[in-house]
Amino acid sequence: MRTVTVRFSPTDFTTQNCTIVAGGICGNVSASGTGGVSHARHIVPFVNANCALSGCHTGGNPLPDFRTYAVMSSPTYISLGNPAASFIFQKASDNPGTAHSGGKPWPVGGAPYNTVFTWIQQGAPNLP
Repeated sequence: MRTVTVRFSPTDFTTQNCTIVAGGICGNVSASGTGGVSHARHIVPFVNANCALSGCHTGGNPLPDFRTYAVMSSPTYISLGNPAASFIFQKASDNPGTAHSGGKPWPVGGAPYNTVFTWIQQGAPNLP
């Protein structure tokens, strides 16, 4: 039996380790990894670079401050059962009917979109 270890990075937020054990006709595959998306470490940098600009999502104005976990994780903005339907994506991706005056800072398939999508899929945990 031969063991091959593959190291890959499926997203921008963490590196996963996967061990593939080849054997038999189809082989056996097992994967393991650690990591998860952190609001503080992975999402806030995107927000700071694209959203928390003067007059926008900085707090102290009517726009939500997505740098705070309580705001970002609110059911008003995210849908745990259907991440793609989350209001934050409708606005930040500039989908029809939900015009965003800040343009499309998180286009579908881009790193910010994928990172936030994964965070919501993981249950939007408040990881350090």
